[in-house]
Amino acid sequence: MTSAWLPAVGERIRPVETGAEAVSPSGDPIPAPGGGPHWARLRWPPKSNGDDRREAMVSDAERTTTLDPGSMVSGEKRTMSVVWEDGTEDDGLSPAGFGPCVDRPEHEENNEARAERARDARARGAARFRDGDDAAAAAEYVESCALLASTLPSHALPAAEGGWNVPGYPTPVDAIANHSSSSPKSSPGQSRTAPTVGTRVRVMAPDGSSRSGMVSYVETDDDMCDVMFDETNDGEDDEEVGVPFVRLFGYDAAARHSCAGEHDEDEDTRRTRREAAARDAESAAQTCDELASRLLDLARCHLRMSGGGTLGVGKDGKMNAWVPAHTDAASARACVSACDAALAMRRTRAGYYLRGRARVLLCAFTAAGDDLKTALELRTVADGGGANDGASGDVQKRPEASEHDIASEREVKLALRALRAAAKHRRASDRRLAKAIIGHVDESKKDFRLDPGSELETTGRVLVGGPYLRPPHERKHDAVDVNGLKEIIKEKVAERVKRGCVVM
Repeated sequence: MTSAWLPAVGERIRPVETGAEAVSPSGDPIPAPGGGPHWARLRWPPKSNGDDRREAMVSDAERTTTLDPGSMVSGEKRTMSVVWEDGTEDDGLSPAGFGPCVDRPEHEENNEARAERARDARARGAARFRDGDDAAAAAEYVESCALLASTLPSHALPAAEGGWNVPGYPTPVDAIANHSSSSPKSSPGQSRTAPTVGTRVRVMAPDGSSRSGMVSYVETDDDMCDVMFDETNDGEDDEEVGVPFVRLFGYDAAARHSCAGEHDEDEDTRRTRREAAARDAESAAQTCDELASRLLDLARCHLRMSGGGTLGVGKDGKMNAWVPAHTDAASARACVSACDAALAMRRTRAGYYLRGRARVLLCAFTAAGDDLKTALELRTVADGGGANDGASGDVQKRPEASEHDIASEREVKLALRALRAAAKHRRASDRRLAKAIIGHVDESKKDFRLDPGSELETTGRVLVGGPYLRPPHERKHDAVDVNGLKEIIKEKVAERVKRGCVVM
């Protein structure tokens, strides 16, 4: 894709960096050590040391008017020439994969400065997304997310230690919460310290999302509490009884310990301390909302980069046929990772919708169906945060998103149709593959060392009248006939379809 952005001659620019990644045997992404979370796969490289290709200076930039002979539609092509730090030169490069040099300041920043830089990165990402520079937009959004996460205390984030850290932007660690953890697997973001009645908390759900509420009862002996949720159902508060402490996050356990000597203070001091704690909690909640919005923006970038199949016109003339296409699995997994992180802080229809679409591309049809059905059933939730400038809900048009990225009810239903078409196409592909394998076995008339009644088994020869290959006592005795092979192939294919790992 070409970009509407074209740097000026003499401007210093940087390319988009794709972070190293690994995949587990089950196909789950494993970010490289120090690489940060998987949603941070695309970002800007570190500052140049003066002898590398991490920075370049623009030596020429030009715009060329183009004309498509088929449609007679004119367009514009943008190219540039650069000189790298190591002295090499490149000509005819597209600016779509480059961005301005945005260096981190050498001095220690305060949270206000980082928040301001996060808003600047968000604005640049929105412009790049509108221009179609998806990779560059994702890199800008990663910077914005990392800056926002670095301003939050660890207890406000629902992740294991290091799960939000992007190189250059470490997340503050809460020493009190870390020290009070009763299990080596617990993290600063999942403190096991008991909250008090009236504490604002977030509760993790089995699907990875979270809901905000207030603690109404605490049972310290069993490490459980009751939570009244903010979201209402039929005009009544929704309550969950017996919530384990390990499912809670978002409350400051350290503040509870720091107020141990509160009884020695006068009333004015206690009130001032509580008001300050309330302001800090409100500020952290607003930053979490903004971070969730930026993560969904990042998920949109990754989803567009992932490509994949689309709905097409079938034989009946309806949009119910799946048109396969190459899928960038790394981008699809990054989209799922960004949605996981966003849903952990705020349940929205857009989060489930984007994650469901990405899982369709990864052939995880069961999980994708659950996400899309949840998105269809989920009521419109206020989007919160300052990113939407007062717009309500992810179903509303975001300032930086096109009309095709709206998580409306129609879009969710269309995604469900695409899921069913994709699953049908995969099953048909597996049947064709199994039929081709079995047909080859039947028609080849060769011994695959599977048929106990074959010429090799009964006579020791490959062909009638041919030479003997081995004596009878060396012949196989645990063979499987061709009919057994058919059943094995059918069973294996069905098992792979069930797991969502399907061979095309």
